[in-house]
Amino acid sequence: MARLLLLLLALAAVAAVSADGVLEPSSLDRRKDKNPWFCHGKDCPRFETLKQRGPFAVRRYERSTWATVCARDTQQEEALWHGVAELFEYIKGDNKKDKKLFGGTPFARYVLVEPEHMLAWNATAHNETSLECVHKIVCVAYFLPNKYQGGGRRPPKPESKHVRIVRVPKWTAFVKEFEGFPTRIRCNEVKDFSSRIMFIFEYVGLLNVLKFNRVPFNWRVAMGFVYDPPFAKPPQHNEVLVPAGRPKHDAMYDQLFGLPAVDLYDPPSGGVERALAKAEAESSADMDEILAGLEGQTALE
Repeated sequence: MARLLLLLLALAAVAAVSADGVLEPSSLDRRKDKNPWFCHGKDCPRFETLKQRGPFAVRRYERSTWATVCARDTQQEEALWHGVAELFEYIKGDNKKDKKLFGGTPFARYVLVEPEHMLAWNATAHNETSLECVHKIVCVAYFLPNKYQGGGRRPPKPESKHVRIVRVPKWTAFVKEFEGFPTRIRCNEVKDFSSRIMFIFEYVGLLNVLKFNRVPFNWRVAMGFVYDPPFAKPPQHNEVLVPAGRPKHDAMYDQLFGLPAVDLYDPPSGGVERALAKAEAESSADMDEILAGLEGQTALE
């Protein structure tokens, strides 16, 4: 646990540094270029808020490019440790062009959820013993600086075979913001929820709200966006996300965030643009149903 925390602190420090190596202001009005305040002047995913419903928002994210490391059939702690270590080296310059890639945020985690995890996570969220923590897929990802976000400019190719550079299509998510740092939990360990904010606790809470609102959501994907490190001054802004729409077929979850992401160094035969456009066309059908359903309900207080 100690070595994982040290690496998370190091990566969070990297995220707080701009591409020129200068600390950005902790609060900066970015309304002119549409970056929200919690990006703190760094490059971050662009989105449109389609609907605000009490504790959660419906956001439509633009296409984005990430560096990611995924592990299979592993516990979260082990996968996060290896993934963070690999990404840290890539960001520092372990790539074909020896480029440093500071200036992006957030760091993201993606966990594939199975029915047995839901039983365990519901128990954990109620401060009971966790039952199962091995996951088929666990990913860590870093949002790359804007100069690599589209425009035909690929990020430097990683030296490590475990780091992939992927382009994610436009997608829609239910997002719940919270203050604090999204610490992970150890298998079969009970935590004091009065003293710390838990990633799983926030995820389960968001699912319960979405069930109450009767909107289709992909419960098999648990995601967290980390914008502020644990040592940042309050308020620390971080988020838990669940993709809109119903669960997909199993093969889809091999990709980052459970989306049809495209590997920029191993693109499909039809090309990157064609693959992304196809994915976006298929996902747009769900949105009419989701927004119509929310319109017909009373907003949560």
